[in-house]
Amino acid sequence: MYNINMWIKRILENEIAAGASSMLILGPRQTGKSSLLARAFDIPREAWLDPQILEGQSYMVYNLLRDEECIRLARSPATFRQEVMARVKGNAPKGVIVDEIQRVPALINEVQSLIDFGLSAKIKTRFLLTGSSARKLRKNTGNLLPGRILFRHLAPLLYAEWRHHYSLQEILVLGSLPGILTAKEQEQRELLKSYATIYLKEEIQAEGIARGIGPFSRFIETASAVSGRQVNYSSLSRDAGVAYSTIRHYFQVLEDTLVGTLVFPYTGKTAKRLSLHPKFFVFDIGVRNALVGLIPVGVPTTEKGLLFEYFIMLEILRLAEMAGLKQHVFFWRTHAGAEVDCVIDLGGRLYAFEIKSNKIAHSSDCSGLLSFKETYKSQVKSLSLIFQGERPAKIGDVTAMPWPQAIEYLQDLFK
Repeated sequence: MYNINMWIKRILENEIAAGASSMLILGPRQTGKSSLLARAFDIPREAWLDPQILEGQSYMVYNLLRDEECIRLARSPATFRQEVMARVKGNAPKGVIVDEIQRVPALINEVQSLIDFGLSAKIKTRFLLTGSSARKLRKNTGNLLPGRILFRHLAPLLYAEWRHHYSLQEILVLGSLPGILTAKEQEQRELLKSYATIYLKEEIQAEGIARGIGPFSRFIETASAVSGRQVNYSSLSRDAGVAYSTIRHYFQVLEDTLVGTLVFPYTGKTAKRLSLHPKFFVFDIGVRNALVGLIPVGVPTTEKGLLFEYFIMLEILRLAEMAGLKQHVFFWRTHAGAEVDCVIDLGGRLYAFEIKSNKIAHSSDCSGLLSFKETYKSQVKSLSLIFQGERPAKIGDVTAMPWPQAIEYLQDLFK
């Protein structure tokens, strides 16, 4: 569906528009952080190219993707504070937006001093910061404004956001980056390829995080090929031709730049031998498909089951991130081969989920769930099979749920 002017309402939009607190919104590039702020505060997008448009109005915009702005403030971060103070002493702005603040991390300290001044002087100017690399902010300042600012994560579109506009099949191929979905159909795949090659390889390397674009490129292609499955660092090191220690470092880079996440196995207390290798997920299915060469070729039938599981896991991780509970999401696998795709641990209460692309729920799909129940007994509060059928069903202790119903259940679980 092509509509370059189409706006898909984001869940965060109301909170941002109605809130009074300053906020740091972290998310990968192209997830719509700038558009979200422009929409929430009715600011023309042209202000990101020419901030003078807003002269004397209620908001100030500093777009650090503009090289001249980035260089100007990097040379003198204090200039930012001086310019904001000049406005505050006159007609105080309602908000100051700093886009991609990790490009000039020193501005974090200037924001802190302005927030502290505002509190003491009872000035209600909000600071709305966006960034695509928490790593660079921590590394250069060690200051993420604890106690002064709210943290929010903006992922690609959630099911609740795209459900009335796109089909599951479109999402499984293209992912849910807003800029990709609203592009012309003939351009979508080319844009995904460009995102994968230019941003994930060149821009991450240009930040000085990964030395040598060649080894990093080989690593990210190999890591993407095994994403959604367990990662064996030693095997990946051999396949990518990159040292074991470097592989571990690169995974940390991808997590810190919000490009991917590691999901670790649930262990708990058990005598069973468990597999301890984590799973890795690229933050968006479409980007993952581009990295492994399925864009523009197309997704083969053999990949569809994996991509459905991938989609559900990303949805779970995004919902958990919004609730501040991402660290409570696991999977489970024994050395004997029993496996559960997702385990959510909420204070010792365990919720287990198996994900199947089948349209019919089978008792054979429940074996891993039943093994998990046998292992952890009363700690297990529910066993769920998520599938592509149309009606829920009960298979012994397991509840089989159509995937839209399962997502609604997960939304309630994380509240």
